[in-house]
Amino acid sequence: MTVVVRLDVDAHELNRLDLQPCLLAKLAAERVQRVLGLVDEPAGKVPMSPTRIVGATRQQHAPVPLEDALHTRDRVRPVPLAARRAGEMILGEVELSTAAGTEAPVVEHTHEGDMMENPLVRVVLLHSALGDSRLWKRQVAALEREHHVVAPDLPGWGENPLPTEPFSLVEFTTTFLPGVLIGNSFGGAIALRTALAHPKKVERLVLIAAGLPAWDWTEEMRGYFEAEEQAIESGDLDAATEVNLDFWVKPEHRDEVRPQQRRALELQTAHEEPELIWPELGSLSKLGMPTLVIVGTDDHADFHAIAEHLADGIPHADLAIVPGAGHLVGIDQPDELNALLLEFLSE
Repeated sequence: MTVVVRLDVDAHELNRLDLQPCLLAKLAAERVQRVLGLVDEPAGKVPMSPTRIVGATRQQHAPVPLEDALHTRDRVRPVPLAARRAGEMILGEVELSTAAGTEAPVVEHTHEGDMMENPLVRVVLLHSALGDSRLWKRQVAALEREHHVVAPDLPGWGENPLPTEPFSLVEFTTTFLPGVLIGNSFGGAIALRTALAHPKKVERLVLIAAGLPAWDWTEEMRGYFEAEEQAIESGDLDAATEVNLDFWVKPEHRDEVRPQQRRALELQTAHEEPELIWPELGSLSKLGMPTLVIVGTDDHADFHAIAEHLADGIPHADLAIVPGAGHLVGIDQPDELNALLLEFLSE
């Protein structure tokens, strides 16, 4: 049975964030110096209608059953990592086996003064394959006053080179847990797989335009995968970057995302890739933590179908649809996403 829950957020009060005055006073202590600096630039203010959180509905786009589609330690064909990055990383179909050399530069924010007396909840942010930890800068700024925020560069992005030995993105992620796990796109796929493998370490789960293994992709998506792969296999990383920007990123944000995507492609083609493995995939029905599934109204149809599938399959999940947002909800509608996250984390 579908249960409908609706949350109306006043578009004119998104910056208020309902912080208690006493909490603000306690959190006014000096900030810890960031390990990696984030560029401080204001998020765009775009008029929007209230966010809708609705109970999951049955998807019209039928996926391949997760439990039947993937098997433990399935291997993938040996082609360059970047050349298949979209078709497998956005899906979350590849992972690297045992941890080796995956120590990541981490953007870590907290308030030092209150940590001993009142430990803050740790929130781990896993970025999309389109960029690195800098994609979260608007969310870090909103969350850091109430939470201990950790935003690592995944191996093969930002300041974290792709390892030369096999490693696991799930095990990489668990080094930052326990805590709340939030992921966008490929980061959402990793967050989901981590929650399935280590449910006791994930207190709450947020999946934003998350990729999903074994999905029956539309012709639109398959065309994109082919275009990116052709550009990378020809050695034209600039062309591959533009393929990704044109398909995923709104024009007003492409200058911000372009260097992050170009850097990722450089790292992922720098040497022969390590062995890629996924751990065993569990059933969505076994996820017991509170879960928020988020998708933007302007995202591609596949991701709307995936969001509905996840919200249907995860027992304690709500689905939030963000007006005016594409695949990168955090940069398209940062105030709206921040309000959703703060509300979810305060429950």
